[in-house]
Amino acid sequence: MKKLFVVALTCVCCMAIALPAMADVKLGGMITLDYNYIDRNDARSANTNGAAIATNGFPGILPNQVNMDDGYNITRMEFPMPLNFLQVSYVSKDKVVSGLLRWRLGSNHALGSTGDINLYYAYINYKFSDMFSMRFGRQDTILAPFSPSQLSGYDSWGHIVGIGWGNQNNTSLLDGITAELKFNPMISLKLGIFDNDTDPAVGGAEPISGATNAVPAGTIPPTVREENIAPRFDISLPITWNWLTVIPSFSYLSQSYDSVLAGNEDSIDIWAGAVSARAGFGPFSITGEMTWGKNMGAGNYNADITYLALNGLGTGIGGPKAYVTAMGNSQIEDEDNLLWFIDLAFKFGPATLHGIYGQSHSETAPNQAAAVPSSTDFDIKSQMYGLACPITIGGGFTIRPELFFYDYDDDATWGGRQNLDLGKEAVLAVLFQLYF
Repeated sequence: MKKLFVVALTCVCCMAIALPAMADVKLGGMITLDYNYIDRNDARSANTNGAAIATNGFPGILPNQVNMDDGYNITRMEFPMPLNFLQVSYVSKDKVVSGLLRWRLGSNHALGSTGDINLYYAYINYKFSDMFSMRFGRQDTILAPFSPSQLSGYDSWGHIVGIGWGNQNNTSLLDGITAELKFNPMISLKLGIFDNDTDPAVGGAEPISGATNAVPAGTIPPTVREENIAPRFDISLPITWNWLTVIPSFSYLSQSYDSVLAGNEDSIDIWAGAVSARAGFGPFSITGEMTWGKNMGAGNYNADITYLALNGLGTGIGGPKAYVTAMGNSQIEDEDNLLWFIDLAFKFGPATLHGIYGQSHSETAPNQAAAVPSSTDFDIKSQMYGLACPITIGGGFTIRPELFFYDYDDDATWGGRQNLDLGKEAVLAVLFQLYF
């Protein structure tokens, strides 16, 4: 992979030298060092090192349970992949065709990698007219486009732009096709279709597809597999008026399975709606977003990434929950999601101070049709709050101190078990960034 990247980058550099006469080709990138300190309380530490799971069989500290874990703190210097990249952009001489290639580089300890390279953006824009354009390739999704200004702690702790803490995560790129129709300078319509091969293997919902009809001995059983035809569909309506931007958006994805045992549920519907807003008043600005929907812990929607990132807790946490009826059939209890964040900013000189709060709430109700109703009873509300202050030094160099507090919920319900403490943590950091 790395050799292929070197070859590709060499070719891109040669093209950049050869094409300036017929197009505008630019090379650029970002370098970021994240120097951070994390402090976890005893409940969070017991969860991340697996002690709570080993003792209780499920995450969280029970009410009145003695927890002898004394917490955890560590300092790290990291080269996080999302904040280190190289890119090349292209714009044709007539401004009709443009494109972007971006490779992310760096470490990703949260996913078990100390150094890696991957292709992030890879898309082509075609401008049919001043009113209509299309984009083809790997790109941002349309749902919930804004993010809070929080960057530290991704590499080891899984924190980035408030994902799972009020931000639905527009940084989750997908291969797809989008179109934009501009009605006037104030209003436009965006439509997108994206690859539907996104496996919602969370929350125990997909194991229902593992049960196939019994067949005679020596007969090859049918293979249960996803059988999706329709892509994920996104739509948004950006509206800009002077100092205010408002963007309502909606997304829908259906997952279905073939060869599922008769009587078992064989599909999952995922949808989300969002309202994003941004306003500026001189040196002051405010950005906010609210997203709500069903089963957003499944597929490529990242409402539940907070819980999926709980080290040692596995992936059966967010998303819809499978349950077994008294008749022995597997069904699905839908998950409800509500996420929102607000980012207040004040610019003074070369610095911008951000005050941020975000919250994510996911729950599935106890289903009385289940043989064990409490097996679908989950209710978790996480929240973050903190400060970030990027300071522009000059020449593309920025120093960015941050302080954020994360509450994983100290009153969670997990499989019918109530008042569980999932812990808290704080991240103090300074990021050194160069954008060129």
